[in-house]
Amino acid sequence: MANETFNLVIANPELVLFDEEVESLTLRSALGDAAFLAHHAPFVGEVEVCLGTVVRGQGDSFQIVIDGGLVRAGGNRVVVLANDAQLASDVEQESLRRRRQRYEERLEELDDAIAESELRSLELRGSLID
Repeated sequence: MANETFNLVIANPELVLFDEEVESLTLRSALGDAAFLAHHAPFVGEVEVCLGTVVRGQGDSFQIVIDGGLVRAGGNRVVVLANDAQLASDVEQESLRRRRQRYEERLEELDDAIAESELRSLELRGSLID
């Protein structure tokens, strides 16, 4: 017997990255780890830089790097408005190296919260391929 599903949308400011029926989503919110299932109670919260897990069903799951943002649950739908997001399987070593160098240089020039957040995101991505 199949588990119940809900509509999951993951989007960044430029495009919708994912819009499908899934069984569950786990991610790190500002309040701690959060798991979303079908018919989740209404919820709005901040998403931290994290590695989220999406379960489509019957053992089919994948991980997604979420670069912070907001999450809203209600009406059997969960929407993640991410600053950016990327499938963990799409993370590439050379691209990470170049981005990390660029943000480390920026951080040396400025005490920049955006650069610090980006470096945390890059470290998370790097841990996926190390």
